[in-house]
Amino acid sequence: EFIVSTLPVIDTAPASSTLILPHFADGGGWTTQILLVNPGSQTMQGTIDLLEEGVPASTPYSIAPGSYYRFQTSGSGTAIRTGSVRIVAGANGTAPAAIALFSFRKDGVTVTEASVLAARGSTVYRAYVETSDNVQTGIAIANPASSAITVNLEATTLSGTPAGFSGSLTIPANGHVSAFLGQIPGFERMTSPFQGILRISTSSGTGVVVAGLRGRTNERGDFLIATLPTVDETTPAPRSDLAFPHFAEGAGYSTQFILISPASTPSLTGVLRLFDQTGYPVSAW
Repeated sequence: EFIVSTLPVIDTAPASSTLILPHFADGGGWTTQILLVNPGSQTMQGTIDLLEEGVPASTPYSIAPGSYYRFQTSGSGTAIRTGSVRIVAGANGTAPAAIALFSFRKDGVTVTEASVLAARGSTVYRAYVETSDNVQTGIAIANPASSAITVNLEATTLSGTPAGFSGSLTIPANGHVSAFLGQIPGFERMTSPFQGILRISTSSGTGVVVAGLRGRTNERGDFLIATLPTVDETTPAPRSDLAFPHFAEGAGYSTQFILISPASTPSLTGVLRLFDQTGYPVSAW
C-alpha cells in the first residue's frame, strides 16, 4: 500500500547550540529515524542524546557541509519506549537541522509513520485538538530543563470560550510526557465528539517543546498516527498572506484546513483561496 507522510523543510538560518525533538518511539513495532542536515559551510559535530526517563544515551555525529547524518533506533523488544531527543552542538556551537521520523510496523508491514521537526523551548503553545469515535488527539511534551517543571493545560471551544477542562502535568528534569487528551488529569470527563484548542503553558524559563499527535483507527482496525503543528504564542503573528503548499481532493483524498487566530487578536476575517497546479483558482467543495 502507498503510505504518505509529510517531511518538514528546514530553515537554513543558523540554529541554536541545542535543539529538542519532543518525541521518539522504539520497540513494540516502533522505530525512529533521526535525520540531521548541515546547511552550513563548516563541518558540524556533536551528540544525539536519546532521553528515556530523562537518562541520556549519547551517539556522536559529524556532518560535512551540505550533507546529512541518519540515525535509527533498534526497534527491538515488545515494550514501547518513548522519550525525547536532544541535539547538542560541539565546538562550533551550532546544531544541525533535525527531523524525527517514527514508523510503526505490524506483521512485517509498515502501517503508519509521521515526522516532527526539532525546536527550541517556548513557554506558551496552542494546538488544535479533536476527539471522536475513531480520532484521538494527543500531545508530546519535552522538558529541556535540568529540574522538574509544571505544565498547565486548558481547553477552549472553537469559538474561544472555556470548554471546562483544565489540568496540569509535572515533567521531570530532561523528561517527556506523551498522552491522549482523555489520559490527562482534568480531561478524563471530556466527551466525544469534541473540537477545540488546547493551550499549553509553563512558567519555566527554559520552556518546553511540544508536538501535537493525531491518532486514528481506520476501517481495518489499523492505528494510524500523524503529527499536528503547534502555534508558539511568543512568536509574532504573520502580517502577510500565508500559503499551504499542497492539498488533495478526490480519488480517496480529502483535505482539512485548520486556522488558529493569535491569542492577542479577538477575531480575524479573511479569505481562503484554492488554486490548482496551473495556478488557476478553484472553488471549495
